Amino acid sequence: MTEWRDRLHVAAPKVVDYLLAEEHPDGASKATFFLGLGFQAGEPGSFAAALMQHGRSARLVRSYETSYGTRYVVEGTIADPGERFPVIRSIWTEPFPGGEVRLVTAYPIRQPR
Repeated sequence: MTEWRDRLHVAAPKVVDYLLAEEHPDGASKATFFLGLGFQAGEPGSFAAALMQHGRSARLVRSYETSYGTRYVVEGTIADPGERFPVIRSIWTEPFPGGEVRLVTAYPIRQPR
């Protein structure tokens, strides 16, 4: 079986309609943070790529089973356009063993310097 980090996927709506959507009731504060780093809603691919790189390289701090599958909690820096490298937490879910590992959310855990 391949490593879970080799099967990461970030859906475009997760980026555009949630993490970079200032009007989203749950994602607005996240959007303010990520847009402030220089990510752009009009270029969701670069943010998705940064999130995937974060998921592949940052420290796994916890994994656990839920009714939705295995959850992975990852913490570390994310490469941002402003090159501040803030520390974020991303959460991923693997609904089926060996299947696609999808981004659930991402948020800052420490402000950039």
